[in-house]
Amino acid sequence: MNTSEMKAVEMAEFNFIEGFSSKTSAGGVLSILREKALQDYVRLSFPHDKTRGWRKVSLEGLDPQQFNLSEKTCVSSNLISDDERVMSEIVTEHARLIPKHVLQKIGTIVSPQSGKFAAFAHAFSRGTAVIYIPEGVQVTQPIIFQQNYCGENQAVPENTLVYLARNASASIVRKRESQKSSILFMGGATEIYLEENAHLNFIEIQDVNQKTWDIQSERANLEQSANLNWFTLTQGSSFSRSQLVVDLTGKGSEAHIAGLFLPRGDQRFYFDTAQNHMATDTVSDLLYHGVIDGDSRSIWQGMVSIAEQAARSNGYQANRNIILSERAKIDSIPGLEILTDDGHSM
Repeated sequence: MNTSEMKAVEMAEFNFIEGFSSKTSAGGVLSILREKALQDYVRLSFPHDKTRGWRKVSLEGLDPQQFNLSEKTCVSSNLISDDERVMSEIVTEHARLIPKHVLQKIGTIVSPQSGKFAAFAHAFSRGTAVIYIPEGVQVTQPIIFQQNYCGENQAVPENTLVYLARNASASIVRKRESQKSSILFMGGATEIYLEENAHLNFIEIQDVNQKTWDIQSERANLEQSANLNWFTLTQGSSFSRSQLVVDLTGKGSEAHIAGLFLPRGDQRFYFDTAQNHMATDTVSDLLYHGVIDGDSRSIWQGMVSIAEQAARSNGYQANRNIILSERAKIDSIPGLEILTDDGHSM
């Protein structure tokens, strides 16, 4: 067993895990999900470099016992929109604004069973931020979703669901920041669901301080003729690991994904992306750019999968980088799986 794997396997748990089980039966829309997610979290081991999607990634330096779970949330959220038809709510146990079928998507796109940190987000968060655009609503002005994190030695689980109904369209800018003095462990799940012919421009900016561990699980599901433009900018945290997955489940759906990451100093940034073509005539295009400096370390791993039933599909992926320091290191690991005779990938 190599050193990094041994450290991951022997890593101590968060101190608050044992006493948390009594807090998961309050009833309401999220309680069943939380109970199951807690079971998954306890069952799953911390990932190591043999865990799928964690190749060459080390959690060296992470001490979970350093972090506490506050009784009060240390996330301040602010959503700005000029369109009154936009429905948004921090869903705790009972929702006032969001339709039931939308709430039922929470935890089904990013499953707690998909990994320990996805389970962490669902099990311990005290609410899910939901942005819902009803059927046929065309939001012309950008929706600004700002999240600011605070606290000393705090564990911050968080969930976000973005749901666009049939023929809806919107542009959402999400910015995550933290106070400069905060030392945080952030484990989040972002779920996106686009119904038929929905169109979403989603811009994510991660600019938390460089004392923070930031581990995010993000996934989008696109129905027929849905269109997603997804841009991410990563420049904060000491350690950042993002898993971004797009499932093109509807005929003619399209996803265009772009990422820019700017590690410097001794920052470590890791990206695991997947484009899953599961229906005919689907298109995905992914381009990640890195500009790395100092003693930083980055890895991008990508996978394009074209299922047997996804005829006439096209998938593209690329990672291009600029290295400004002889001490900086970066790896690019593309992957491809084509199970149909007429799918294409680059």
